[in-house]
Amino acid sequence: MFLAGIQTCPRETRPRENGEQGLVLNLAGEWLMFNKYFVYILASKRNGTLYIGVTNNLERRVYEHKNNIVKGFTSKYSVHQLVHYEETNDIY
Repeated sequence: MFLAGIQTCPRETRPRENGEQGLVLNLAGEWLMFNKYFVYILASKRNGTLYIGVTNNLERRVYEHKNNIVKGFTSKYSVHQLVHYEETNDIY
């Protein structure tokens, strides 16, 4: 496969540890670490207040929001419903 003039190979991955980090094999045959992040959107209700966040553990973070474990915006405005999320390896 070619991408923008650079030869690439299909990604081969190893299982992730704790669901947060993984390894990827580069062209030189070396295993490189990468991180897994989630960008997510919570809502209070339909057409209600929205909250956008980033985390490396979506299940834990949504649990914290729904149970008001961390006091702040989401607990103050009752923003607890997960409406969308996307997985990414880069948060920049």
